[in-house]
Amino acid sequence: MAFEIKKDPTKIAILGTGSGWELYPKDSNNVTYCLNDYIRTERYGVKPDILFIMDALDSKPQIVSGIDNLGEVVARINQMRVPLIAPYKYAEIPLSEAFPLEECVEKFGLPFWNNTIAYMISFALLQNPKEINIFGVNQSSSSEYFYEKNGVETWLGYALGMGIKVTING
Repeated sequence: MAFEIKKDPTKIAILGTGSGWELYPKDSNNVTYCLNDYIRTERYGVKPDILFIMDALDSKPQIVSGIDNLGEVVARINQMRVPLIAPYKYAEIPLSEAFPLEECVEKFGLPFWNNTIAYMISFALLQNPKEINIFGVNQSSSSEYFYEKNGVETWLGYALGMGIKVTING
């Protein structure tokens, strides 16, 4: 039997796909939230505890353009056997669940999400963590992230205001 690290629910790691995600230690005891592109790679053995895809699957650019096939994406998500947080529950993905939008607005009074990372942070806040560790989330000025970074900054600021230790790696 393989040895498994026991996860600490008070420590959450959010893994993006930008440079710096590879700094996430494989032996971490953080609960690991991974962004949509981890369905393709499970990068270097990082398996999400929770996968987040906040775009409707059938409208994701990779699917619309034909780079990915919707049926194969659904099959891959199901093969991963981890919860999927999405805009709504998908009948085809038994472990999917709708993002708790109303709960977040009720608890935080803040209906502001402009990218998946912002959703991931606010979902983490619902779990009452002591720490949030960020890897591979680069909000550079040369892409769409520049226009979306204010959502990430807002939710990180909310976390800091709640007394949560936030560490940005890479």
